[in-house]
Amino acid sequence: MTSTSAEPDLYSIDDVGVPTLFGARDTAGNISFPYQTYGSVFNGDHGAFLTRTPLCGVGTVTAATTVFHRSNDGTPTPVRVASIALEEGPLIRAVLADGSAARPGDTVTATTVEIRRDGNTVRELRFALADSKEDA
Repeated sequence: MTSTSAEPDLYSIDDVGVPTLFGARDTAGNISFPYQTYGSVFNGDHGAFLTRTPLCGVGTVTAATTVFHRSNDGTPTPVRVASIALEEGPLIRAVLADGSAARPGDTVTATTVEIRRDGNTVRELRFALADSKEDA
């Protein structure tokens, strides 16, 4: 069965749901996330000067917290969120996998979970501890 990314502009997924994130590389080699062509925050490159580049989806947690306030998108609470410094450089904010005990300094890896959205099943991005192979 083919899986569908919940956010195809941010990441693609393979047949078993493993995500590949996409960033923008400018002509100096700087990488930002997510991919967009409006302009590099580092040197102003834009349009064709930015290259869509795959990211490994591995990073280090720099901060984490638990959110108890319900969001408008229907995400169940509480939910753990983290700031993650990806190996390629960008600092992102992401939802941690259910039950994740990730703390600052921990290595995490991108994964996906199945959710229902608008009557369809899609795979949404999460991050889980890399060392213990937490599954989402």
